[in-house]
Amino acid sequence: MRVSVSASGKTILLNQVIQDSSTKRLYSHFDVLDAATLKVKYSWKESPPLYHHYSISDEGIAAINLVGNFVEVANFGTSKWTRVAEPMGRCASLNMPTLYANQQFVYGCNELLAMSADGRVLVADSFANGQVSSDKTTVARDAELVAVSINTIETKSRLLAEPDVRVTATYIAVYDLTLKKRVLTVDVDPLPKHDYDFSLSPDGSKLVVLNDRKVSVYCVPALRATHANAVD
Repeated sequence: MRVSVSASGKTILLNQVIQDSSTKRLYSHFDVLDAATLKVKYSWKESPPLYHHYSISDEGIAAINLVGNFVEVANFGTSKWTRVAEPMGRCASLNMPTLYANQQFVYGCNELLAMSADGRVLVADSFANGQVSSDKTTVARDAELVAVSINTIETKSRLLAEPDVRVTATYIAVYDLTLKKRVLTVDVDPLPKHDYDFSLSPDGSKLVVLNDRKVSVYCVPALRATHANAVD
């Protein structure tokens, strides 16, 4: 079972992938719960199942269609999906969309795009040459801020073999989607060896980064200089 929580923290989606006993086909059984009461608001089945590469809001789901490789959205309780965005670049995360509001999501590869559920581009920011986004994205619960992990990739060709691809640097970019701009860039140095994660505080004022055994806390101001404190 996979458990997903909306950016607001008000909605929980339970996704159980089940095999039909007669047809042997796999499907997802979805239950949408109110996070405050744990009462079920919606229940439905869908085939083919959703395994990964999706996120939820308080109203619906944004997902990658793995057959056509595009971004699509649907309201809870229905299997009617709407194609809203095309893939970009070649990223391991397959341009996974992250809903930061009921009708808005972010995704990207060599740039970050914030889009509405009807396909309008709200914010666009291109990354430096050789930089691509990873599958790590976090959203502030009470503010329109998102943080995205960005890797600098080095590719070396090898004779009669797949190219050697390695990460040479990692950054975290924080975007204020109301201001439509990047407000903070954090260099994750040294590169994580084992444990790496990050999160925004509910109001978006702090970014917390876990890099192996070190936790760093950064202020996220909109229009003033940024300071950081580290805790070992």
